[in-house]
Amino acid sequence: MKAKTITDEEIELLKVASLPNRPTAPEEYGGSGFSAREMKEAFDRLPLYLMQRFNELIDDISAEGADSVAHAIKVGLGEEVSLRDFIDWFGSGKILAYIPVGDGNLAYFLANLRKDIDRCLEKLELES
Repeated sequence: MKAKTITDEEIELLKVASLPNRPTAPEEYGGSGFSAREMKEAFDRLPLYLMQRFNELIDDISAEGADSVAHAIKVGLGEEVSLRDFIDWFGSGKILAYIPVGDGNLAYFLANLRKDIDRCLEKLELES
């Protein structure tokens, strides 16, 4: 995953407020001697940085594989269970084991229900 939290220090360094009070003044007068182009770049620095970091986040969200956001987010079902694992469980049916029903889970309930239905069908066939 490429995206990281933007720190307060990074923001402070890139803010227009971090420029000297007289950025276009010569250095001997407390400025930085910025040209008009350098002043424009200073104003663009933070927004461009934020756009870059936002694009990294979008790339991470849409990424596949172990470097994706879905693999980095843990869902609270144990240290190793990621959002990607959780999503995959829906496709495989494994999610049923994590849905509580009565004293057990949905997988156990459905298995017992299937047995009950099969027994009923057998009795109906015997009586016919």
